Amino acid sequence: MSKVLDSILGLAIGEAMGIPLKYNERKKLFKNPVTEMIGNGSYNMPSGTWGEVTSLSLATMDSIIKARGLNYKDMVTKFCNYMSKAEYTAAGEVFDLDKTTKMALENFLKSGNIFEGSVSDNGNGSLMRMIPIAFYTYYEMFDDEELYEVVRNTSRLTHASDICIMGCYIYCKFIHLILDGVDKTSAYKYIKNLTYAKFTADAKRSYKRFLMTDLDKVDIDYIRSSEYIVDTLEAVIWIVLNTNSFTGAIVGAINLGGDTSTIGGLVGALAGIIYGYDNMPAEFINGIKNKDLVFNMTKDFEKNVRERVMKYDQEFKNQYGVILGNNKVLFIKTELDSDIYGIDNRYLKIARKANYLYGVTVVVSACRDMDKKLLDRDFELIDDCFDEDYDIYYMGIANGALLGIQYECDNLNIRRMLLINTPLTINLHKTKEGIEKFDGELFMIYGDKDLSVNYIPLIKEYEGQNVKIIKYKGQDHNFNKGNEFLNLPFLYLINDLKK
Repeated sequence: MSKVLDSILGLAIGEAMGIPLKYNERKKLFKNPVTEMIGNGSYNMPSGTWGEVTSLSLATMDSIIKARGLNYKDMVTKFCNYMSKAEYTAAGEVFDLDKTTKMALENFLKSGNIFEGSVSDNGNGSLMRMIPIAFYTYYEMFDDEELYEVVRNTSRLTHASDICIMGCYIYCKFIHLILDGVDKTSAYKYIKNLTYAKFTADAKRSYKRFLMTDLDKVDIDYIRSSEYIVDTLEAVIWIVLNTNSFTGAIVGAINLGGDTSTIGGLVGALAGIIYGYDNMPAEFINGIKNKDLVFNMTKDFEKNVRERVMKYDQEFKNQYGVILGNNKVLFIKTELDSDIYGIDNRYLKIARKANYLYGVTVVVSACRDMDKKLLDRDFELIDDCFDEDYDIYYMGIANGALLGIQYECDNLNIRRMLLINTPLTINLHKTKEGIEKFDGELFMIYGDKDLSVNYIPLIKEYEGQNVKIIKYKGQDHNFNKGNEFLNLPFLYLINDLKK
């Protein structure tokens, strides 16, 4: 199963198991803990019925599918369809819509203003629908700045306080780290070390215990499980850190009392990612209502988001990967003997992000050998794509960088070049000649563990206004440390082309 399905299924299971227990006292539940899916209870609903948490998450997914991306007006409209028409529900009935969300949606229907969220309510009403946003921003490879903007806008559709936005950001960031393969304890430690400079002092104070102590070591009696977003987030992460199975996480969450439906759902979503479908009890999976809607919506979301992101529009025998856009062309010439995907799909990731955020056409060409004729063919391919003038932004890696500076330095279509770990012992004279000839901006990037860094003094004389030589600490020939490589074209090459 996919991580998306694992998570959304976990969300529905956790919420459905928590709904009958909502607002029960912890002391009562601890005496007679619930370990299976039951019905009736707080809302007198049949066993397996999920509610607002899952419904609003499905509505968010449906909006991203239909709008092929983020369209906040469409998203809030689909929330209204849930409220008014009982769409995206388990049993054709809305029974647990929180007051702040309801007020924001009613205000939208009256005024048409998208961002009608409360600036004073600090409930968990926006946190509960952040799972699809976490996946969307992960697969679109958004950086922290972009993640913040999406989370902020999505939250303030109903909950606009900085405390709510910060809680949603932390939860999404935690999911990103888990999806990257970081273990849950290390992910929490990483979260604690972020700066949170964009948030108000009041918001940061609210999360002081979460960020400044070891939450997992706090006694359970001091973990509150209310609808206040800080309490909810602490309870969710505390349960995840202190349990070691999907069942243990769900059972622990729903027996905390208080807002068991939201906490159960949010814990279930994380536990689904961590432990996977195969570790979910069959009776939990089979017990949820309207299971087909959950499965089908999730599969459509996966198809329209993840699969769309993780492939090229056109591919030619592993030599070229092309994503069509406007007349600004990001051209990537790989290192020798690499394919068009690169280590951990890094060229595809760069290509997808550049096209999505900047609208550029991207052409990735595998460097098979150092034959200039093959490079000429690359540019003939680009030329055939356009009936109008176009600009090229050249990114070359190792031998791909060498080809660019030695053979394309006088190409009038190239506006800027980003050359990474260019070898300086292969025909240095021709490299120098290329630097002198190139008329645009030139960025020469080196990892300080790459062998060529020792020869930088040989080209230092060319450094000036249009030529920048930059060293990256701790990076080797392949830029294997962290995600710095993925950011290079956005920092130096196409940074001024954003839509």
